[in-house]
Amino acid sequence: DTAAGIGSNAQFFAGAAQEVFVVATPEPTSLADAYAMMKVLAKRQGFDRLGLILNQTRSDEEAFSVYERLSTLTSRFLSVMVEFIGSVPPDPHVSESVRSQKPVIRAYPASPASQAIKNLADAIMMRAIPGGPSGRLQFFWNRLLEDSGSDEGPSATSQV
Repeated sequence: DTAAGIGSNAQFFAGAAQEVFVVATPEPTSLADAYAMMKVLAKRQGFDRLGLILNQTRSDEEAFSVYERLSTLTSRFLSVMVEFIGSVPPDPHVSESVRSQKPVIRAYPASPASQAIKNLADAIMMRAIPGGPSGRLQFFWNRLLEDSGSDEGPSATSQV
């Protein structure tokens, strides 16, 4: 999890991750920021596949429509495949939980946002583990671990 924007910290941590999920809302400025982040990750970090999670979507139809527009742009201009991971609806319980400084999933476990977050977590946990490093920093760590490890080569646990 990184702060919004395409700062150096966000790029660094994204480059170290096996998978990157960009979170956006249907608002035009958020979508422009999401596209900019995807562009930076594609051009500077070599990502060719990214996940998209949409927040504050009023319906599944709205979420899928937003995903299709962004996916069309990225595949056309960036050669990046965007995978729709899921969405979270607007929910007043989220702002209430922020004010009380408690996670919404604990403060209001039955709320629409909490249920959507649980579904997202389940969907992410059921995904296949990526087959190898996808970014330059991952290649560096794998190489470092291989060079300092045993003669048996890299183990499944040495992948970053």
